Amino acid sequence: MLIRRYVLGHVIKAFLAALAVLYSVMFIVQWVKLSGLLSAGDVDILLLALVPMAVFVIPMALLFGVLIVLENLSADSEIVAMKACGLNTLSWSRPVILFAVICMFVHIMIATQWGPDSMKAIQRSLAAGASERIYDFLKERDFNDTFNNTIIYVESIDRDDEILQDVFIESVAEGHSVITAEYGKIAMVAGNIMMLLANGSIFREDGDVARYIKFKEYLFTLEAELSQEIDIRSYEIANQQELQAMIDRWAAPSWVKEYHDRYAFPVLNVILVLVALTFGIQKPRSAKFTGFIVGVATILGYYLIFILSDRLVKSEQLSPILGAWLPNIFFVTMLVFTWILRRFRAGRGHALG
Repeated sequence: MLIRRYVLGHVIKAFLAALAVLYSVMFIVQWVKLSGLLSAGDVDILLLALVPMAVFVIPMALLFGVLIVLENLSADSEIVAMKACGLNTLSWSRPVILFAVICMFVHIMIATQWGPDSMKAIQRSLAAGASERIYDFLKERDFNDTFNNTIIYVESIDRDDEILQDVFIESVAEGHSVITAEYGKIAMVAGNIMMLLANGSIFREDGDVARYIKFKEYLFTLEAELSQEIDIRSYEIANQQELQAMIDRWAAPSWVKEYHDRYAFPVLNVILVLVALTFGIQKPRSAKFTGFIVGVATILGYYLIFILSDRLVKSEQLSPILGAWLPNIFFVTMLVFTWILRRFRAGRGHALG
């Protein structure tokens, strides 16, 4: 039917436009966030970081795309014309719902496979270029905890010669140690991050034993998880099979919820389209930007329920499986209640007429 293709075409165009805008914003945010870590040649890492963000971008682009089209159709009285021709909302919106289902399956693939794969690729790239990025983690006159069990303070950094001046280190790796040195240098040696210090001292406390040692040169190994700088968690790089294996070893509530979130969250694409079709159709002379307000309210409502369920799961007051599906259950219940209420009002209106 021409009307269905007409509406679907407008929805796809609006969806792609919203997708482009949202991804442009995400790209800028990521660039600003990682500007101190990535160079101009690391655009591949930045692009890989955008892949898992699609799980948030796709539903929002779909919702605003549909709402924008419905608002335009309502303002131009095209919805009224469709109803006058005997077409109800379900008849012309089926392709839009089918498009939402397609987005849902793409979303599932990103959440379960493509997203974790991109995270793994980021980790490999960071590890391969670690020697070039070590100094990017350090800032002058700042307490840095990038390295495991170690806090490093550097008074000044000569980035041209890669020399650290006036170094203070506190380590709890093996007992408690405080190390000071006039100079320091960090390098990759046989795949390990090594720090060479010169002209300093070590105060080490291990139980009841305390030692104070002066040195001219001191070499030790630093351990760092470079992916922490871009907030990569262990379960985020695991696909569904790997995550299930992690859960089999230890059923952490956050892991169980993450496993089911990857299926529950994509269903949001269909739910959002149903919300848009339910609340997005307005009267021709309605106030402008009504659709935008509906979209923001919907996303904010879903986010609040998602955060609430996540907190309840972490406090072990809610099952992780139920916590993953709770936002969807709430919105489906709201939609069903709205449809029943509208049908009741319509039937009551016919009875009074």
